[in-house]
Amino acid sequence: MKKWPLLFIAFSPLAQGAETDLRRCYEWALASHEGLARQRETIAQAQARGRVALSGALPNVAWEWRGTRQDTRGLQNTFGGFIERDQIESKFTLDQSIYHGFREWSARAGFKKEAARDLLLLKRSEILLFADVATLYYNVVALQNAVTDTDSARRLAEGRLQDLREFLRLGKTRASEVHSAESQAARLRAEVTRLKSRLRGARAELAFLTQRPLGDNPLPDGLDAAPGGQPLEKFLDGARRRSDLEAQRRDAEGREYNLRYERADRYPTLGLTAHWYTRRPTLYEPIDWDASLSLRAPLYQGGRTVGTVAEVRSQKKQSELYLRELARRIDTDVRRAYDDWVDSGAEIADLAAAQRAAEASHNAQVKEYRLGLVTNLDVLMALQTLLDAKRALDDARIESRRRYVALMVAAEVLP
Repeated sequence: MKKWPLLFIAFSPLAQGAETDLRRCYEWALASHEGLARQRETIAQAQARGRVALSGALPNVAWEWRGTRQDTRGLQNTFGGFIERDQIESKFTLDQSIYHGFREWSARAGFKKEAARDLLLLKRSEILLFADVATLYYNVVALQNAVTDTDSARRLAEGRLQDLREFLRLGKTRASEVHSAESQAARLRAEVTRLKSRLRGARAELAFLTQRPLGDNPLPDGLDAAPGGQPLEKFLDGARRRSDLEAQRRDAEGREYNLRYERADRYPTLGLTAHWYTRRPTLYEPIDWDASLSLRAPLYQGGRTVGTVAEVRSQKKQSELYLRELARRIDTDVRRAYDDWVDSGAEIADLAAAQRAAEASHNAQVKEYRLGLVTNLDVLMALQTLLDAKRALDDARIESRRRYVALMVAAEVLP
């Protein structure tokens, strides 16, 4: 089992209150996730079944004591002098299976493949946990950005409201324009309150998954990867070794051992039984030990073995077909995720240009209003356009991070 996340956390700067970021949230979740702990127990069970399977190929040694009282009155004229009324027997017994088509060894090898498969599936679950943590983490970051953008717009709106009130006092504007600005400022304050409430809920969801309090400090972005800054081949190489793909290979290999196990019922069974006596009835007292060799050859079992072998062979074929399908699916998913990530770069560039233009437009219209060239409605619309542009840019950046996470998870290449 992997112990490195626990050790890393115990000796990392996190213990001294280091900044909470995506990697540390993932490490917390790894150390405390109950689902992963259940999978580790499943692996331990498969390993235990392997030991049980091997026990059939090892000798079985036992000590046995038996005391018998019998009626010997009818033997007075025959063997009465040799047969005791009270007989005591004490012996050690050895039972050893010599051959059964190597059934036990096939079972043990199959359980080892099962344990290896489950260990790889555990690794895949750990990677998928990273995706879950990243989803909740970037929900928090996205809401942090939304609060910041909306609060910035609120401050601009309230500054605009102060200017309009001064203009009204000087007779340079109408009361209706002041009321419009008041309405917009109040709406933005309400939106900030709503977004902060959603932010608290998102932080609570992330804290539930990590089982650690996150405090109130803003979470950093956590990933700094320019879209398309890494070659596709890097991710395709990682995908070819993806843990669930390797797990499926182990499953297909394990099915072969299952097939050998069931075929073993067609072969003869050879066994040895031996006894060493420490105490015997008087009649057998000169005999200290005995041994017997038994051979049992199956001739007809009603078609049970034939049916079972056919079923297991079909299951093996199913596993191999799924392996081929999974390999193609993983390759397709990685290529599609990479294209989505690269496309996000162009989207961010366009939205950044839109945000700069919206900011320039807002600043220009504030100045033009003072010159009487535009109306207050134009200024309010420019402010809303600026807020929308900032939100769109922040959302695109967060979406790019999410696409990068999806690519890393698909290729199993974590930062």
